[in-house]
Parts: sequence; C-alpha cells; structure tokens
Amino acid sequence: MTSGLFARTAALASVAAVAMTTSGSAQSANGAWWLSPPSHSAEVPDYIVEMLAHPSPRIAHPAPPAARARIPNVHHETDVPNYLTGFGSQAVSAITIPPPPRGQPPAATKGLYANGWLFGSERFYRLVALADTTEINALVIDVKDATGFLTYRSSVGTAEEIGANGLIRTRDPRRRLALLEQHGIHAIARIVVARDPLLARHKSGWAIRDAETGGLWRDGLGEPWV
Repeated sequence: MTSGLFARTAALASVAAVAMTTSGSAQSANGAWWLSPPSHSAEVPDYIVEMLAHPSPRIAHPAPPAARARIPNVHHETDVPNYLTGFGSQAVSAITIPPPPRGQPPAATKGLYANGWLFGSERFYRLVALADTTEINALVIDVKDATGFLTYRSSVGTAEEIGANGLIRTRDPRRRLALLEQHGIHAIARIVVARDPLLARHKSGWAIRDAETGGLWRDGLGEPWV
C-alpha cells in the first residue's frame, strides 16, 4: 500500500511540473498561484528592419502630358481698341435735358421736413425764422403725398381728371418758394409715386394687379398702388 501511495505522489508531481512548464504559472506553499514573466529571447526583434527588407512595390506615375501649343491672340491687335472714343462727342438729339434748378444745392444739406398742411400754414414762417438762426439750409416739402392729392393746384390734365386738386393745402406756393430762395433755404420736393390710391382707382389700367384674383392689388391698409 505504501508503494502505491508513493507512486501516486510521484505521478502528481510530474503532472504539476508539466502544468507549470506549459502555462507559465506555479502554486506556492499556501496554495496561491502566480504567473511567471513572459519569456523572450535575449534580443528584441527589430520590426523596422524586417519591413525595409521587404519593400512594397513602387507606384508607377504616368508621364506628364505634352506641352500644348500657345494659341496666338487673333482677336485684337497689339493695342486694344477704345470703343468709347468719339462716343461722348455724339449728340443725343432724342433726349431733351431740362435746365438745372434755380440756385445751387448746399454742399452739406441739413434740412427739415414739412408736409403739405405745414407748408401752407402760418407755421411755415416759423421754420424760415428757425433756419435763419440755426444751421438749417434746406426744407423737404410734400408736393404729392401718399393719398394722391397735390399740395398745390395743378393744371395737368390727369391731375384734374382724377381729382388730385381736391385737397389743396396751400394757395400761394410760388410766394412761399420765393421766400425760401431769398433766405438761402434750398427747397426739396417730395413726391410719392408708387403709392397713389387716387390714381390707381381712376386709372385701373395703370394699377398693380393681384396675380390670383386679377383685381387691384392692395396693401395692408387696403390701398391700391400703381
């Protein structure tokens, strides 16, 4: 029986030795297992040297294209012609240039705004007195405002036809403009053009049309435009 026990003990020792050799681990006296450090050869292999020993095949680049022949400039001569030569000397007889306004506008305009009612009232003279004592040198005057009515009475046929003279704001516009000129105040006329409900209603063919309804186009206040 003793010989059999020794035989089994020797066999277990052999198995433990084989396991420790193959797994790199061993068990200490208290039963704990520990890992042995990995085994390497004395010299670490140089992988760069191995890669350079087997270089990858080079990529063949295509040959550059042949040089193209330069196309000569056959459209112009050595000097580019000046197409504007002589253009300024040609008189345009179809256009009539109106004469310049009376008086020269100031180099730096500093003005006030006066609607038609103010221009035709007594407060107009207060603006003239203000300009005489300050740097004000211009006055913007409503000639036709957004209602379509004129500030002064006009003899233009269309204005008379549509009733643009129905709300006259001043009876003596010439005298007031002459006063501005005497005091060196530059008069600037303000004329509202597109927003003219008076003209749009009486001349519907000139008015802006609604693409969906075909009727007159109207803004947020319900007024048509031309």
